[in-house]
Amino acid sequence: MKRKIIISDTVLFLPEEHRLCPLRARGKETVLNVPASRCLQLMLQRPGEVISQSDFFSEVWQKHGQYVTANTLYQNISLVRKGMREAGLSKNIIRTVPKVGVVFSGTIEIQQEESANVIVQQSIKPKPPLIENSQAETPQPKRAGTNRNKLLRYSLFVSFIIVMLSLLVSNPSQSARFFNSHNQVARINQCSVYIDRDDLATNVEGYKQFLTASNVVCHPDEFVYITRLPANQSTLVLFCDTTAQGDLRCSSRFKIDNKHDPLAGLQPADGR
Repeated sequence: MKRKIIISDTVLFLPEEHRLCPLRARGKETVLNVPASRCLQLMLQRPGEVISQSDFFSEVWQKHGQYVTANTLYQNISLVRKGMREAGLSKNIIRTVPKVGVVFSGTIEIQQEESANVIVQQSIKPKPPLIENSQAETPQPKRAGTNRNKLLRYSLFVSFIIVMLSLLVSNPSQSARFFNSHNQVARINQCSVYIDRDDLATNVEGYKQFLTASNVVCHPDEFVYITRLPANQSTLVLFCDTTAQGDLRCSSRFKIDNKHDPLAGLQPADGR
């Protein structure tokens, strides 16, 4: 049984295929990576509810034996927003609540199919999100006069152009934001090693010794990012590179137990 989810009467989401498809003339089909698709599915299961970072970590990564940082979480939320825009939805229906989590404020309609026959159809409207200055999205009428449809399409097109221009002018890429807030602390075997600029407690020397002893090797344009998980229980060693669009892609190779000596506690990121 396959599911189809219509988001704000504009975008069709196919969870099993991780695809976002436009329902109107404007937009193009977009394929999300698996973590971004799981983030979107979690938001669609709880519309209008602020979902905490810990819920995202648990449902999207830890259930699958993976551990990531908040930076990786918000990179994937950014990919979901980007996919929505490319599929034709210009309105921002995914809002970040600082230091709390993320809330989805759009409307959804769920269709479940067996073969080519639709057997279940369900529409869900989100509860009003508990954040200031939020606006519930009003579903557009399904039937309207020709003139009204033309005016609506024109307004959406103008809004889209304004949003895209503002993003180009004001929003730096993910990689630019990363390099503006992190320092390079070493270069080992052509691998540049970075830490958060404010993370003064990081045992840089210990990690440099380990990376050197392990003869760590980076692929072209790849770099190492060392970051501590929330509550300072452990540290991740990530290997990252940048996409042509300026987004970051990171994978965890090691997890370090901070309760012990960093070198003695080093282990693969999956805990094995």
